[in-house]
Amino acid sequence: MRTLLNKMKVKPFRICRGSALLLGFLVLVGCNESGGGDKPVFTDDAAESSESASASSGSVPNIKGTWTGQYVVYGGTDAYDGQAVTAKIKQDKDAVVITTNLPVTGRFLTGTIKSDGDMTLTDAYDGELWTTHFEPATTTSMRIADFLTAPSVENPDPPIGVIELSK
Repeated sequence: MRTLLNKMKVKPFRICRGSALLLGFLVLVGCNESGGGDKPVFTDDAAESSESASASSGSVPNIKGTWTGQYVVYGGTDAYDGQAVTAKIKQDKDAVVITTNLPVTGRFLTGTIKSDGDMTLTDAYDGELWTTHFEPATTTSMRIADFLTAPSVENPDPPIGVIELSK
């Protein structure tokens, strides 16, 4: 291959650099495409999306914005580790991204919300599933929970971490 390139007086670096420039250009053009389509466009401006909260009877609750609350671990009838939480929620239709000030678990959650307010989220830290275990989310309050250990015959009521938020 080098012999062929030498005969053509083309250096391999120039081919790689040219390919990289072309690839970079195509990526930028694709990223700046303004067709919208079905791609989520996450914003956190609640006023911008007020139409999505009541657009149709099948619409999902508008939960965009800044929320405050606490992170609590419940074990049986006891509550432990109350910690203040601030959350920033971005939403595009049913797609949801929640970023909190928690140090590790529950810091970055992504998932979906249904029209009835049920949410299913995945924690980026450990891949654990968080849900609106207790009741559906509304436009003013939500409780998302994650079992700290899986329920079992020996421990049917394991500790559960809960992020309780309100607007």
